[in-house]
Amino acid sequence: MRKLKVFGVNTFLLGDQARTIAAVTSQKKFAEAIGTTLGYVQTYACETGNEGEIRVALTHPGEVFVFCPTCNEWRVVAKNKA
Repeated sequence: MRKLKVFGVNTFLLGDQARTIAAVTSQKKFAEAIGTTLGYVQTYACETGNEGEIRVALTHPGEVFVFCPTCNEWRVVAKNKA
Protein backbone atom coordinates (compact mmCIF):
# COMPACT_ATOMS: atom_id res chain seq x y z
CA MET A 1 0.00 0.00 0.00
CA ARG A 2 1.24 3.46 -0.89
CA LYS A 3 2.08 5.89 1.88
CA LEU A 4 -0.55 8.50 2.73
CA LYS A 5 0.31 12.16 2.26
CA VAL A 6 -1.71 15.11 3.46
CA PHE A 7 -2.35 17.69 0.76
CA GLY A 8 -3.90 21.09 1.34
CA VAL A 9 -5.17 24.05 -0.64
CA ASN A 10 -6.63 27.41 0.29
CA THR A 11 -10.26 27.75 -0.84
CA PHE A 12 -13.22 29.98 -0.11
CA LEU A 13 -16.21 29.09 2.05
CA LEU A 14 -19.12 31.52 2.34
CA GLY A 15 -16.90 34.40 1.24
CA ASP A 16 -14.12 33.63 3.74
CA GLN A 17 -10.79 32.02 3.02
CA ALA A 18 -10.74 28.42 4.22
CA ARG A 19 -8.25 25.54 4.22
CA THR A 20 -9.13 22.25 2.52
CA ILE A 21 -7.11 19.10 3.33
CA ALA A 22 -7.20 15.34 2.78
CA ALA A 23 -4.93 12.37 3.49
CA VAL A 24 -4.51 10.53 0.18
CA THR A 25 -1.81 8.69 -1.74
CA SER A 26 -1.28 11.16 -4.60
CA GLN A 27 -2.07 14.58 -6.04
CA LYS A 28 -4.42 12.87 -8.49
CA LYS A 29 -6.41 11.32 -5.61
CA PHE A 30 -6.53 14.72 -3.89
CA ALA A 31 -7.88 16.32 -7.07
CA GLU A 32 -10.57 13.63 -7.31
CA ALA A 33 -11.46 14.02 -3.62
CA ILE A 34 -11.98 17.78 -3.85
CA GLY A 35 -13.62 17.66 -7.28
CA THR A 36 -11.07 19.51 -9.36
CA THR A 37 -8.38 18.85 -11.95
CA LEU A 38 -4.89 17.53 -11.41
CA GLY A 39 -3.57 20.72 -13.02
CA TYR A 40 -5.34 22.85 -10.41
CA VAL A 41 -3.86 20.77 -7.60
CA GLN A 42 -0.38 20.91 -9.13
CA THR A 43 -0.65 24.70 -9.41
CA TYR A 44 -2.32 25.67 -6.13
CA ALA A 45 -2.08 22.79 -3.63
CA CYS A 46 0.85 21.31 -1.76
CA GLU A 47 1.76 18.53 0.62
CA THR A 48 1.40 20.05 4.06
CA GLY A 49 3.91 19.88 6.86
CA ASN A 50 1.52 21.41 9.38
CA GLU A 51 1.26 18.93 12.25
CA GLY A 52 -2.29 19.96 13.13
CA GLU A 53 -3.51 19.44 9.57
CA ILE A 54 -1.73 16.09 9.34
CA ARG A 55 -3.26 14.92 12.62
CA VAL A 56 -6.79 15.90 11.53
CA ALA A 57 -6.56 14.42 8.02
CA LEU A 58 -5.10 11.11 9.20
CA THR A 59 -8.08 10.53 11.52
CA HIS A 60 -10.15 9.65 8.41
CA PRO A 61 -7.95 9.01 5.35
CA GLY A 62 -9.58 9.87 2.04
CA GLU A 63 -12.13 12.23 3.57
CA VAL A 64 -12.00 15.93 2.75
CA PHE A 65 -11.84 18.39 5.64
CA VAL A 66 -12.39 22.14 5.49
CA PHE A 67 -11.41 24.49 8.26
CA CYS A 68 -14.43 26.68 8.89
CA PRO A 69 -13.08 30.07 10.04
CA THR A 70 -16.39 31.30 11.45
CA CYS A 71 -16.85 28.24 13.67
CA ASN A 72 -13.10 27.74 14.24
CA GLU A 73 -13.13 23.98 13.61
CA TRP A 74 -12.48 21.31 10.96
CA ARG A 75 -15.51 19.87 9.19
CA VAL A 76 -15.75 16.79 6.98
CA VAL A 77 -17.20 17.87 3.63
CA ALA A 78 -16.70 14.70 1.58
CA LYS A 79 -16.76 11.10 2.80
CA ASN A 80 -14.34 8.46 1.57
CA LYS A 81 -16.03 6.48 -1.20
CA ALA A 82 -13.70 3.49 -0.85
